[in-house]
Amino acid sequence: MRFCDEQDFGFGWIDDEDPIRRTSHALVVDGGVWLIDPVAWPDAEQRALESGQPRGVLQLLDRHNRDCAAIAATLGVPHHVVP
Repeated sequence: MRFCDEQDFGFGWIDDEDPIRRTSHALVVDGGVWLIDPVAWPDAEQRALESGQPRGVLQLLDRHNRDCAAIAATLGVPHHVVP
């Protein structure tokens, strides 16, 4: 795993060891952090926590369940699934 998509409003991380290169993102808004389609990686989770208060986990596609539910449960935030 490695960090990518470095922006003032967040960052991404990519699992480039998997044949299907999965990318996850953390968006920082008003002191809060939203995780988008996250794949578990302790370095990214720690960086997200350092970036602000966790607000929720967004799952943008039904087949992008990845580690969304587990991360939301660990952080104690809602897991939102886009219909």
